[in-house]
Parts: sequence; C-alpha cells; structure tokens
Amino acid sequence: MDMKKTFPLLSVTEYQYKGQPWFLIVKDTVAEKVVKNADHQTHLKFYNQECELVCTWTKGGIAALNRVIPDSVEKEKIIKLPTQPDTAAKKNSIPATDILPDTIAKLAIIKGITWIEETNCKEDNLYRFENKKAMKNNGVPVFDGAYFNQQGNAMPKGGGCIQKYWWHLYNGKFSRTQFRPGYR
Repeated sequence: MDMKKTFPLLSVTEYQYKGQPWFLIVKDTVAEKVVKNADHQTHLKFYNQECELVCTWTKGGIAALNRVIPDSVEKEKIIKLPTQPDTAAKKNSIPATDILPDTIAKLAIIKGITWIEETNCKEDNLYRFENKKAMKNNGVPVFDGAYFNQQGNAMPKGGGCIQKYWWHLYNGKFSRTQFRPGYR
C-alpha cells in the first residue's frame, strides 16, 4: 500500500525499524509537527503498511518523558529514511552533487553506517562506507572496502580519483561536508 497515495492531504514520513517500514502520519505538514497536549508533550505515532498503530513515542513535557510504547521497541533503531527529492526541484534549485543518491543512503542505513566518503572518478561519483571495526582510537572513521556507484553496485576505483565530500548521518538525514571526519 502506498501510504502517500492513501493519505494525500497528510504529511507521511517513512521510517524503518529493524527492516520494517514504519510511517509517521501528520496532519500539519510543517516540519513533522505532531499533536501536543497542555503539558507540551509530543506524541509520535508510527503505523505499519496496513495502517495499524505499532508504536507511540512520547517526548518532553514537564516530566521530560522519553518513553516508547510498547517497551520492547528500541527508539534508537527507529531510522528516518531519506526522501527522494522532486526531479524538477532538483534540476532548478539544487545541484545534483548536493543530493546523496537514495540507493546509497538506504544501503548505508541498512548497514548502520553514519559516515560515507564521496569520490569523483572521471565525472562519476563513487561512494565508500566507514569501517566501524577499523575506527581509529581518537574516533576518526576509517574508510575502506568496496566503492559503490549511484545504483549501489560495487565498482573498482580506477585512477584519477579525487576525494570530494563526506556525508554524515545526523537526525535521520545525511548531510554533506567538505571536511574529512576528524580533520578540520
């Protein structure tokens, strides 16, 4: 079921929890605002593909709650999936290099990656993920292993390649930086 087609007048944001798609459905489309009560608590209600409520996350309030119901749900594993931008908007306002390919972002999220290295090889962008096991003692990510093209296929690096950017997963979204992680 396509949740965005089912609820066209509502804001539908897709999340992932342990490989399952979850959806946050909001009436107000302004930056994921949700129902707030007089205690200023925020209630995030997540639904599965069958529109059944699977989880409620209560945050804030006077008591500064941060509770997930049911208790078996690990809130750290609820991951916001990147949305695919509108092609017309991408051509008109945002250069193509400012957008991480959806395939690479999803592959990184599934693998639990927080840093991605982008390398330009003869006008083709290749992506390499951090190696969490080989992280340096000072917490600086190490990038090794396979390079992936924009479609998520493993590729040889080749010659004449330049490391251009790094992408960091922060608040459920990948943001681009020119600074290598740990080196400013």
